[in-house]
Amino acid sequence: MKIQNQFIKLCICLSFAFTFSNCDSSDDDYMGKTRIPLFNETSLETIHGGSQKSWKITEYINIFHNPQYSLEVETPCLSDDIYTFSKDTEDVEIVLGESKCFGRNSDGIFTADIELFSSKISYFEISDSDGDKTIFFQSNRGYVNTEQTAMGSSSRWYKLAELTEDRMVFYRENGNFVGEYREALVFEKQ
Repeated sequence: MKIQNQFIKLCICLSFAFTFSNCDSSDDDYMGKTRIPLFNETSLETIHGGSQKSWKITEYINIFHNPQYSLEVETPCLSDDIYTFSKDTEDVEIVLGESKCFGRNSDGIFTADIELFSSKISYFEISDSDGDKTIFFQSNRGYVNTEQTAMGSSSRWYKLAELTEDRMVFYRENGNFVGEYREALVFEKQ
């Protein structure tokens, strides 16, 4: 009886070991979620289309949205801007649309007459990694009034999280899984 109990315990332990050793540890499926991948330098070709390619921001995700912050941006003012990525430069050409992102500040003292937006796309090493690299998008934005008595600017880096021929998503703020973003820019091909 004692040998039989030990044999049963051994079988149960082996079953557990076999079950857990055969679990998929792939980054593609973690509890039903897809981990955000790293993108290699050749993925830039999808972004610039081999020469140049234009995109529009269709969604700006920001769980930290603060309407009192003078540099806060929302999707409606970005959706008519056109971002053109080129094979020959990291700089992104931005054609601003009619909708302004910065109008009057929260206390109504001045109007942000001139909007300044610039961006670049880069492939480089992730900080605090073991040499892992991916694609980053830098977004610089700001404003100044005509009298140049009031101005503001902001610069943010985003990592590429999703990429297809027609859609790309850049994220920040500790994202781990595709679709679970705290702050992200969603682009669609123009």
